[in-house]
Amino acid sequence: MVIQGDSTDEDVLESAGITYAKGLISTLPNDADNVYTVLTARSKNSDLYIVSRAIEEHADKKLMRAGANNTISPNEIGGNRMAALILRPAVISFLDVMTHAGDVVLDLESVTVEKKSFIKDKSLREAQIPQKTGLIVLAIRTKVEDNWIFNPKSDMLLQEGDIMVVLGTQEQVDKLKKLSIEKFSV
Repeated sequence: MVIQGDSTDEDVLESAGITYAKGLISTLPNDADNVYTVLTARSKNSDLYIVSRAIEEHADKKLMRAGANNTISPNEIGGNRMAALILRPAVISFLDVMTHAGDVVLDLESVTVEKKSFIKDKSLREAQIPQKTGLIVLAIRTKVEDNWIFNPKSDMLLQEGDIMVVLGTQEQVDKLKKLSIEKFSV
């Protein structure tokens, strides 16, 4: 479904369902229009997750003040990628191969440990995530301490609300999501 119109127009945002939307991505060609769209969308839906394009230097700060949850600067990302290709070509090549190995596409995905989860209050070793899903657990963001643990040890305890960042196929991620919400093992 498509709504054709100017997203800086409040009526257009409303006809697109902004009041009950979960997310908004604003990629207009200038920062002023992105700021206005973000500001208008935020005023219509305080729970909306908003990501906006930032073009000029320091536009990200204005977009965040207007209500964006996150900003992306395509120019900055492109520049960083080109610099990385020059400075660390082997690393970038490895990352490209790792995420697109032949016909298999690997994704980085986040999965939250839920209240009634089979893996809740178990160590990574006990949860057997690689054995049950084939995924690699790269990091865990702990809910209690709001802290990132990279390359977590096998004795790390998974607690309700912890967020795991994993690498694998979508099918493998779906298995872990099922484990993370179900009371019994699959």
